[in-house]
Amino acid sequence: MSFRFGRHAIKSPHAARIRFTLPCSGAARVVVRSSGGRLVKVLADGMLTAGPHEAKWDGTNEDGCPVLAIEYFVELSFAGTVETQRIRWVR
Repeated sequence: MSFRFGRHAIKSPHAARIRFTLPCSGAARVVVRSSGGRLVKVLADGMLTAGPHEAKWDGTNEDGCPVLAIEYFVELSFAGTVETQRIRWVR
């Protein structure tokens, strides 16, 4: 099994768009973590179809509070594999 993130997470004025592609349907989880590994926000968690997907992050944590403008990691878990991409949140 393999999957891939898009080349870059794209920051718009209101959200970061995280693009990824799954090779087949299955359970997937996309989360944002701090540089220390703490869970910041769950962006997707459930069954997804094969093909391209996009998760959006509005720069808030699970409680809806704005996060600091620092580096974070987007983690994609699928089929027993985890891939991580670095992202910098800028206000």
